[in-house]
Amino acid sequence: MPDRVNILVVDDRPGQRMSIEATLADLGERIICVASGREALKFLLTEDAAVILLDVNMPEMDGFETASAIRERPKTANTPIIFLTADTDELQAARGYALGAVDYLICPFLPDVLRTKVKVFVTLSRANERLKRDAEQAIVLSREQSARAAAEQQSRGLRVLVEAGGVLTRSLDGSGFERQLARLLVPAIADEAGLMFPGNSPHGASPTWVRSAPDAPDARREPELPSQALVDPVSLALASGQPATIPGPDRGTVLGIAVPLAMHGEIYGVLAVSRLSSGRPFSAPELELVELIANRTAIALENRRLYRELQARDRRKDEFLATLSHELRNPLGAITMAVRVLEMTAALEGPAAHAGEVISRQSSHLSRMVEDLARGLTRDDRTHPAHPRTNRPP
Repeated sequence: MPDRVNILVVDDRPGQRMSIEATLADLGERIICVASGREALKFLLTEDAAVILLDVNMPEMDGFETASAIRERPKTANTPIIFLTADTDELQAARGYALGAVDYLICPFLPDVLRTKVKVFVTLSRANERLKRDAEQAIVLSREQSARAAAEQQSRGLRVLVEAGGVLTRSLDGSGFERQLARLLVPAIADEAGLMFPGNSPHGASPTWVRSAPDAPDARREPELPSQALVDPVSLALASGQPATIPGPDRGTVLGIAVPLAMHGEIYGVLAVSRLSSGRPFSAPELELVELIANRTAIALENRRLYRELQARDRRKDEFLATLSHELRNPLGAITMAVRVLEMTAALEGPAAHAGEVISRQSSHLSRMVEDLARGLTRDDRTHPAHPRTNRPP
């Protein structure tokens, strides 16, 4: 039977070993009989025993020395020991109990008494094994559940990060992304989320705030300001350039965080989230996700600022070229007309005739260049009718 337990009998007398083995046979367990303390210790190096029946009076190494060695080993320190002896000396019994004996039987003993006592420890051993197996299974189950929860959390975080990246990518053309980003974070990872910017923000960004309605989780009302508990962390993050948190009720927990949107030493604004309504603390991966989204938001704001600067430069260049082409037409027209008048009214010869040809040829060349420039500007305007000359990629 694979679930049988070991009962170790240690006695130097073969007849006594056989008698004990016959007495305990009805229990149906595995009975191991050895003739000395050394053999018992050798067996216990590799095997466990539900109970040890140990003879006190043995040559070479008596029962007390054997029990002492058994108790010194951590693996067998709590193994039950029942001493067997024909000696009725109470001092010996006291010594046995001092060594951790659970019982002390005087030979000859009644078979039913021995069988009953051993059965108790067999039952306890089986119960301990069941508890151990249950504990191991509980640990395995707990680890599996933790791993599954961590994988699900990571999957949710990656999904939110990908969606946030899509929102931020679309912000380059100048469209507002603040409200879309806040609505993505609520209720995906927070009860409340928003972006706050200084009054003189050069990025064309506007503050926005989204909060889950307490009576309907799917409905959202959009206040202009964060909840009162987030006001100080937002101000601190703007002033210090470092994340500021709202501590939770337990030590080391966080119910809210305000992360500065910083690039090149400049603070563009603050991304803040909280779970004040639900009271659920943020996990470390969730806080890292918020900081990562804040970092990408700062990059998107910087890219939008640079794109708008390039648009403004492109527009100024086009305006300059348009003005230049317009202003060049008048003198070029006058020069061309003057050359034609000279050709029609005066007979130019020699160097004068050559000079007239050069002036006519170069003025015609310049006129074509100006016309080409004007046509190029007009063609670009037709290509981008909604935003003339300002919608081209940098």
